[in-house]
Amino acid sequence: MRHCGEVVSCVSDKGYYYDSFGCAGCASYDLKVKTNDDGLAIVVPGEVLTYTIEVVNFGITAVAGARVLDPFPLQAVVWTCVGDGGASCTGSGSGDISDTVTLPVGGRVTYTATGTVPLVAAGTLSNTASVTAPQGVTDPDLGNNSITDVDVVGGPQEALGFFTLAPCRLVDTRGHNWPPLWAQHTRAFPVIDPYPYPYGAYCDTIPSDAKALSLNVAVTEPTSAGNVRLFPAGQCVPNVSTVNYQAGETRSSNAVVPLNASAEFSIFDGQPTGTVHLIIDVTGYFR
Repeated sequence: MRHCGEVVSCVSDKGYYYDSFGCAGCASYDLKVKTNDDGLAIVVPGEVLTYTIEVVNFGITAVAGARVLDPFPLQAVVWTCVGDGGASCTGSGSGDISDTVTLPVGGRVTYTATGTVPLVAAGTLSNTASVTAPQGVTDPDLGNNSITDVDVVGGPQEALGFFTLAPCRLVDTRGHNWPPLWAQHTRAFPVIDPYPYPYGAYCDTIPSDAKALSLNVAVTEPTSAGNVRLFPAGQCVPNVSTVNYQAGETRSSNAVVPLNASAEFSIFDGQPTGTVHLIIDVTGYFR
């Protein structure tokens, strides 16, 4: 497993379990980008997109002066923001988000941003939303401070074409003698002729020359809070997550993941301890 300079925190993120009775050993500060999604896997130049960005304070101490940043890859962006649980943010703006927010314990701010895909866009369209603690505040878990949403840019001018599939289950670690993901470990998954039952599942409709997959990625039964990160097999583990989750939670997200030359992708389990089950359905491919 290669991290290529990435520092992976092993601090237990117990701030997720904070309640009115308190808890011993909780992380004092834990700011998290919980959502950054436009709901799409493929976009077209000139198309109008809407991103939803949600930032939450999962620590046990209120934070004033945190910075939320999002340098959008879109044109003519306008956005609004709503605070919940006593949180506050700038109510509206235009262009990139560079906002100072106040996040009480359990508070969240939600941005809704709309803009247009540039006519010259090609390849992929990446949008990264991040939150940074103010000076003097140490966030022990930086792995959940940003999320990148990646779409493939389509259209007749693109070399890659997108082909839809009826949802096909590629991975299911539940009950097929295929173990769950382990904390702080990376596992590679072959796409072409992967492990047959009872070790997993596979989709026989993905061609051998596929360059990327459109996926629905779900996690369930995590024993601790964390995240999973998808990337081409053999590359460095990225800093941004595909799905963030809390202990015992079932969550899912759409993703586009490029494949390596052997048609493989990898998944890193970013939780500090324990395991999580993984379910992946393929909804399309690019070639």
